[in-house]
Amino acid sequence: MSDDHMNIQLLRNINRQMEELIIESKIQTQIENGVFTFSYGSEVIRFFLPFAGQDGIQSHILRTANFYEEKALRLVAPLLGPTSTVVDAGANIGNHTVYFKKVCNVKHVISFEPIQTTFNILLRNISENQLSGVMPICSALGAHEGGGSISSFRSGKLGTITLEENALGKLRIASIDSLELPRLDFLKIDVEGGQIDVLRGGEETIRRTRPLIMVEMRVGTDEFATGDEYLKSIAYKLKMKCSKADYIYEPIVQSVVK
Repeated sequence: MSDDHMNIQLLRNINRQMEELIIESKIQTQIENGVFTFSYGSEVIRFFLPFAGQDGIQSHILRTANFYEEKALRLVAPLLGPTSTVVDAGANIGNHTVYFKKVCNVKHVISFEPIQTTFNILLRNISENQLSGVMPICSALGAHEGGGSISSFRSGKLGTITLEENALGKLRIASIDSLELPRLDFLKIDVEGGQIDVLRGGEETIRRTRPLIMVEMRVGTDEFATGDEYLKSIAYKLKMKCSKADYIYEPIVQSVVK
């Protein structure tokens, strides 16, 4: 191993240890009863962050005093309004749900999170921010209703849990179409590779309501190629790339049903 490589590794270790110390200091001094408070524009935002020392999303919120993926969310904000109905597929602890409701002032958010521990944090964050018009559902979204189980999990990030269909699984899988929504304006999908199943399970709703679709398609996989092809097949086109893995699609043909 070269001296340069060893120096790079040493610097990385030092930086990581410094970040851990900063997070630990903020946990001790800036979190009260598990809740971290920060200002965003004219709004006061409160997040319950019980795993800020281990989870990437929670530690980011604490470290930056800001929303996770805030740059992408700022691009989304002008697309939403006070009459908008949003589905948040893969809501995690409620980062996007809180932003959609409290910052964008949308009318309704339906938030799906299948992992009970994470769902409980989502419920707490809805309560901490006194959000109305939010329907939290402890379920994954897929191509059809059924059961599921955890197939993989990357340590240090609750949002990296991957699910698989399993009739005997304890996790619930629902579909967007099963909601029979009269209106859907924005669909956010962050489901660790399961986006095609989510889209298939909402195809009737999507064809009828023609929402904007924000979808995570992970770098280093074929997810963009397959996702882009599927979205084109239901008359959608890429509107913008809002982060290295998040894309917003818009309908090519508007629905006549409003």
